[in-house]
Amino acid sequence: MFVTVCNKSYLIGFEVMLKSLIDNNPRVLKENIPFTIISNDLTEDDLVVANKIYPNITIVTFDTEKYKNIEALKAENMAFGDYTKYEIFSIQNVDKIIFLDCDVVILGNIDNLIDYECGIGAVRDIYIDQFNTGVIVIGKKYLHQNITQDLIDLTIKYGITEHLDQDIINVYFEGEFEEIPLSYNFLKTYHKALFKNSELAKHIKVLHYIVKKPWQQKPLLPLEEGTIWLERYWFNYYTKTMKYRHG
Repeated sequence: MFVTVCNKSYLIGFEVMLKSLIDNNPRVLKENIPFTIISNDLTEDDLVVANKIYPNITIVTFDTEKYKNIEALKAENMAFGDYTKYEIFSIQNVDKIIFLDCDVVILGNIDNLIDYECGIGAVRDIYIDQFNTGVIVIGKKYLHQNITQDLIDLTIKYGITEHLDQDIINVYFEGEFEEIPLSYNFLKTYHKALFKNSELAKHIKVLHYIVKKPWQQKPLLPLEEGTIWLERYWFNYYTKTMKYRHG
């Protein structure tokens, strides 16, 4: 099963991610692999385009009450970020999930993730000594609602940290992560303009648009300088989704 966390402002990202996944992975269609969206914001009416791309999509809601203390911490620290990624660990009755952030584009075949057997696996972030949680493979061993609550409790203990939920997930699963190759979660900020003609992008399976998203109208941060050309990959699939918006 594939899983993501999404709201209305990220729906366009989900549609593009879904189109790129289906275009490059015929096995998903052939095996009719379910895709679950964790969201209290989206409704079935919002999935008109997504369902035309791939119909096996389900929305799962969650209880927001258990996050009230985290929301209070965020308000106190003027922090922005959504900790509801913790809900992915509450997915039940499956042997494994492949979590994908809505701000990724699938540029190649990811059968290795579909077949990957582990407790929990992710790609190591080369900037910091932890695993990036934009792409995670989670085995049945770690799919339990108690883990979601543990992560919430740990957040209350640590407070609002620099990398938000990613910090907490790394602390909780320290020593448990198995390392997945970099090509399965390649952050756009790794790929400076210097490498624009190197054809390196041909070897990337999953391109992750951290910080500014291609659909957002806001200035780039210094960290992102030299990476704007990578948005062409996102817009390529966005253009393909446009035909589903009419008729």
